[in-house]
Amino acid sequence: MFTKDLKYCLLTWDKPENDFVKSFGDEQLPISGLFLWKKAFDGAYAFPRTPDEFAEYDIIHLNVTAKNLYLISKIIKDVREAKRPKLLMNIDYSVDMWRPNFPYPQLLLQEIDKADYIFGVEEEMCSILSDSLHREIACIPHPLDTIGLSALRTTNRELRLLVSVHRYDLNFLTPWFAFKDLPRHIVTGCVGAFLAKDQCLHLYDEVQEHLNFDVLMKYTASSYVALETYSISSYGRFSAECAVLGVPCVGPSRVSSIRKCFPDLVSDTHARTKELLHTLFSDNLFYISQLEKGIDLSSQYSIENSRNLMLSFLNRS
Repeated sequence: MFTKDLKYCLLTWDKPENDFVKSFGDEQLPISGLFLWKKAFDGAYAFPRTPDEFAEYDIIHLNVTAKNLYLISKIIKDVREAKRPKLLMNIDYSVDMWRPNFPYPQLLLQEIDKADYIFGVEEEMCSILSDSLHREIACIPHPLDTIGLSALRTTNRELRLLVSVHRYDLNFLTPWFAFKDLPRHIVTGCVGAFLAKDQCLHLYDEVQEHLNFDVLMKYTASSYVALETYSISSYGRFSAECAVLGVPCVGPSRVSSIRKCFPDLVSDTHARTKELLHTLFSDNLFYISQLEKGIDLSSQYSIENSRNLMLSFLNRS
């Protein structure tokens, strides 16, 4: 029976351990997502290299990437020899990114099927893996520090539409068509477009090339409305953070957190996106209702809730 006091280790092997610890510790507010599992279970970032080192833990959590896929066989050997730990795996890549990262899907399925437990953070991925492997793949969101984020909520907001652009699809252009007719006093901001900053300068009033996480969250909290531009199946960490911060966020149905936190603001068409943006800036009652609904529904992304979902999965599998 696993409890929240289990001995947990997050294993990635993507960077030296000191880089992980330093990058995490430098943030005044802990970065949302994968790395917060360490906080959820008061665990470790460690790089076990022998069965004896693996035996110190109950759960070894491997975030599967293109870089470490080929290490799974070695990890399995040491984990099985250590006897104590169970191997938990997840894949953070959107299913839309599997082609460039996992060009041999047979190998991906073969290797992750060696895990004792597998989970994903959005429904489409979990459905595909469950159907392919004929086993339960739990859908559990990576945690957010909802307590820390909620402390950043403010009523002193700029009349800013904040557009989130992602490196995978760099969709900074089509949102412009949806917001170009908003009143001129509404400021437009763009975050995440560091790969295309020069192409965005003539479309947005403010283009943030890169912000540390705590600064980004304060900037987001000071915005009035957000727009999620992801065109691929995703968890939607930014949209979930907006919900905690009380910033209504419009976005497509392929983004899980939009459906879960802002069901009334889901939009898969230009016309609907434009309509919602204009309504949010002009109808205060509607705006307040979406703000409050987002805050209420964001509790499903808390560290406590994610931990409870994970423990339930571990104990029933």
